[in-house]
Amino acid sequence: MSTIFLLLDDSQPPQSTSSFLVHVNNARGRLQDVIGSILSAKRLVVVCGAGISVQAGIPDFRSQEGLFRILKKDNQKEGLTSGRDLFDVSVFNSVHTTSLFCQMIAQLSELSWRARPTPFHELLQWLDKRGSLLRVYTQNIDAIEHKSVPRCIPLHGTIQTLYCQRCMHTCPLKCYIDSLTSGTLPYCPECTQLESTQQLAGKRTRGIGKLHPSVVLYNESHKDGEAVGEVVMKDLLGRGKSRGGADVLLVVGMSLQVPGTRQIVRQFSKAVRSHHLHARGTVPLSVDLDSSMLELQPIKSTFLNLHFPHPGQEWEGVFDAWVQGDAQTFARMMMDRMARETPDKEAAVGRKRNRLEVSNGVDLVELTAADQDCSSPSKKKAKEIESLRTDYPPSRCPKDNSDSDGGSSGSPQGFHGGSWAPCGQSWLYQCVNALSGRA
Repeated sequence: MSTIFLLLDDSQPPQSTSSFLVHVNNARGRLQDVIGSILSAKRLVVVCGAGISVQAGIPDFRSQEGLFRILKKDNQKEGLTSGRDLFDVSVFNSVHTTSLFCQMIAQLSELSWRARPTPFHELLQWLDKRGSLLRVYTQNIDAIEHKSVPRCIPLHGTIQTLYCQRCMHTCPLKCYIDSLTSGTLPYCPECTQLESTQQLAGKRTRGIGKLHPSVVLYNESHKDGEAVGEVVMKDLLGRGKSRGGADVLLVVGMSLQVPGTRQIVRQFSKAVRSHHLHARGTVPLSVDLDSSMLELQPIKSTFLNLHFPHPGQEWEGVFDAWVQGDAQTFARMMMDRMARETPDKEAAVGRKRNRLEVSNGVDLVELTAADQDCSSPSKKKAKEIESLRTDYPPSRCPKDNSDSDGGSSGSPQGFHGGSWAPCGQSWLYQCVNALSGRA
């Protein structure tokens, strides 16, 4: 299946693209369709990466000016093949690399505390207040998204807290910033207190654990992996009749190199497309569409980034559109459109209210004039309405007499017909394991 290729900034040269990335004639109009799809979503899922935080002063990881290259340049004597070495669990194999890791985390945490939300973070906050944002999944560890959106799942943990690998006690990182700056992992206060109690009671001691940053390193188990997997599954399938699963997907500011995140994105893309097909009663197209047909293709899954994921062929048929551009520019475009639409919607609501008031006034005049003639249509209508009110008060409407179960069982909740569903628990465990590895 083809993916629409849209340039956010016409002055920016397009990147080399794969054959399934197709240009359309009405590019400006299709870009507005992307924005409209996000604004009209009822349960939007956003999967984001470092690209949304660079403007806040937080470096990304893999670019030419990214953190991996900076760390390698700043630690040339240490023989690092890449700054990525400091994000591997093997960093704790020596006192020296542990010290480098602690100092790096202290610096990143200070950058995070000083950072201010970007326009894209403000957009997320607005969408959340609007009630259309189902979830934000972020690869970022800076925790800026948490300042804007409470329903945010950090796929790789956060530098805001430390936790003890022995007793799992969690505490704010800022309380131990001096220890980390000096290159030392602090001892766990919970284990220390328990150890003291054991000694006073004459019982065998269990040892004191050290506090580690709550960041998921390469080749390290994700301590919250099972909980993350459960949230993903609920957002995919919905929560019964009360709330369906995701209906629009936006992937932004990431290179999609982490296996776990790749799986999550693929599953959400399938889910939102299946949701649309069931709602429309149509079947998916397995053939490429020409440019004229692409003008009509609904956009439910969008990738927003300066570069398309590599290798590109792996992502054929995953996204309806790739918007090549900066996340902050896109956020400003969306907020500009929202600012234009808000007065129009308020005016439309006012006009509808006025029409209802005028209509109600006319009905009242007609009903009053017909009071003396019980055989008039208006009087008969009034009696019928009053009869309905008596037979079916507001607390019990004929439409409410349906069975409490409502609908057939056997299909996954949130999907009618079951043409798509994630590959059972095996997929969930694979996804959690891939999140843990991060490699």
